[in-house]
Amino acid sequence: MRKPRGGIPSAPGVGGDHRSQELRGRVAENRDLRHGYYRVAVEVEGIRPTFRAGQFFMLRVENGSDPLLPRAYSIYRMAQGGRGRSRRRSGASVVFLYKVIGRGTAQLAGCRAGAAVDLFGPLGNAFTVPAGADELVLVAGGIGVPPVIALAEALAARRRNGGGGRSLRPTMVAFLGGRSKVDILCAADFRRADVRLSVATEDGSAGERGLVTDLLERHLESPPAGSRAIYACGPPGMLRRVADVAAAHALPCQLSMEAPMGCGIGICMGCAIPVRGDRYRLCCKDGPVFEASEVLW
Repeated sequence: MRKPRGGIPSAPGVGGDHRSQELRGRVAENRDLRHGYYRVAVEVEGIRPTFRAGQFFMLRVENGSDPLLPRAYSIYRMAQGGRGRSRRRSGASVVFLYKVIGRGTAQLAGCRAGAAVDLFGPLGNAFTVPAGADELVLVAGGIGVPPVIALAEALAARRRNGGGGRSLRPTMVAFLGGRSKVDILCAADFRRADVRLSVATEDGSAGERGLVTDLLERHLESPPAGSRAIYACGPPGMLRRVADVAAAHALPCQLSMEAPMGCGIGICMGCAIPVRGDRYRLCCKDGPVFEASEVLW
């Protein structure tokens, strides 16, 4: 499968030294955000705080052999050093958002500060933004938000580092959705990154009542000021609809996909994604970011 081309200059979350490593980390913070959503920060020695928006780590709690296999977690943020004494050492704090949905995530939710964690990464490809893009349309549903906000924050950092202020292209608009208000994550993060944000919930408890893809379709009805591209992560039904909308408007679209992963490097073959040409590609090795036009649903 053809991987997205183009790119934006190196910035936190976009470029730099992101070679995969087997690592040992310690939980610095594991906060219960609400209703099964958590944010965990893992301090890791011997890794530089650079990654590309869309990449992930394989993570396993050191607590017996059940579950045996690690789980894949999209990177929300990475920062230099850690907390307390670890700031004086070489390393990074890696932050993940997750929702408790099975044994692996339930085990992680039970970790307290100091718990040992094995990590492998960063892994996978990433979102890419072509030079000269005018507007990025970001779409996230529920726990699919980490790679999308990572992209927004990387571009915001590029603006700050470039000294161009808010006038630098591309502009960003984001559509954030969930079943109810408890599923709306990182709204403040988007606003801090100077992203124009709209929210939709199925029960109307936050933002507009309806689907996040309804907001997307309405936005695309207005004529663009320049070139547009769509970037999305969320549940499969949402991603399929985003892909259909992008195709209807002849817009480039990149999707961060999810599939069961056992190894993260293409050995177990457990995360196959059907693509055009009667072929399969692996979500871990060839993804997790795919061009929407290539995916067969």
